[in-house]
Amino acid sequence: DLAKLLLSRGANPNIHNFKGETPIMVAARLMHFNIVKLLLDYGANVYLRNLQNFKGQTALMLASDRGFYNTIQVLLQYHANLNIKDNKGNTAIMFAAKHGRNKTIQILLKYK
Repeated sequence: DLAKLLLSRGANPNIHNFKGETPIMVAARLMHFNIVKLLLDYGANVYLRNLQNFKGQTALMLASDRGFYNTIQVLLQYHANLNIKDNKGNTAIMFAAKHGRNKTIQILLKYK
């Protein structure tokens, strides 16, 4: 697996792309659960406020917006912060509610 090889050789799991997204944000947005888990195992930081894209969104918000349950659960197990707000004042729960993702909301509320 290329991601594991890069990480094992010192690739920074917290680097930003031109949109301000970290690898874990991209993996969460694209529903690559195994990559999310791998990044977390190699030190990707899910809870610091400065790990937001240019819209202020975190990996948890991106996964909640799309209802990716496995990704949401692993991010929360690694202490992703539910209370962070994006540039418009939205939290991960608000992203889930916007799309009527009741199961996602239930998962998020378990960690509230």
